[in-house]
Amino acid sequence: MHLPIVDFRGADAAQAFCRNLRDTGFGVLSNHPLDQNLVQGIYAEWLQFFESDAKHQYAHDPVKLDGYFSPAVSETCPVTLVCSLSTPATCCRRHRANTTRPPCTAC
Repeated sequence: MHLPIVDFRGADAAQAFCRNLRDTGFGVLSNHPLDQNLVQGIYAEWLQFFESDAKHQYAHDPVKLDGYFSPAVSETCPVTLVCSLSTPATCCRRHRANTTRPPCTAC
């Protein structure tokens, strides 16, 4: 997957950043005004959170479309979000079109 880097100072930065989030789920900014120590602190907090059991308190909620996908879910079906939002028949049809791996438990 290609992740475009958006220059924070660019005239279309806001639109490009939102487009990247929508298209890939990720946004990468360069030349932003955030202090590097703050960024490193955020990374350290993320690492601590994801290494703890606290992450399980935020399991994916298919109604709100947010939350944590554990490896038991995220590593079993490449269309997990589709599966959680679709009927099993729709999930399996999309699943077969996208992978040769066994379907997820929702299928």
